[in-house]
Amino acid sequence: MSDDAVLLVQNVPLDADAEDGPGISVWTINRPDKLNALNSEVNDAIIAAAKDVEKNDSVRVVIIRGAPPPTAEEGERSMPPAFVAGADISEFV
Repeated sequence: MSDDAVLLVQNVPLDADAEDGPGISVWTINRPDKLNALNSEVNDAIIAAAKDVEKNDSVRVVIIRGAPPPTAEEGERSMPPAFVAGADISEFV
C-alpha cells in the first residue's frame, strides 16, 4: 500500500519464529494534515481491512493508530499529535 493511502496496513509476526502468519495487524490512519479525522474514504478502508482480517485466522491482534503530524517549518507552530480528531466536517459542507 502506498504512503498516500488513507489507511496503511502492516502485518507483523507475534514473534520472530512465527510460521503461521502475521499475528498482529497494525493499521495507521494516514491523514496527519487533517489530524487523522475520519471521512468516508477512511471508513471504507477500515471496513475493507476488517474484512481481510476476518478471513485471516492468523491475525490475533489489530492495533489502530494515527499517523504523526507533519514536521513544521522553522518558525511555524507544529500540529498536535492526534489519534483521530473526529469526523472531517468538510464532508458535510
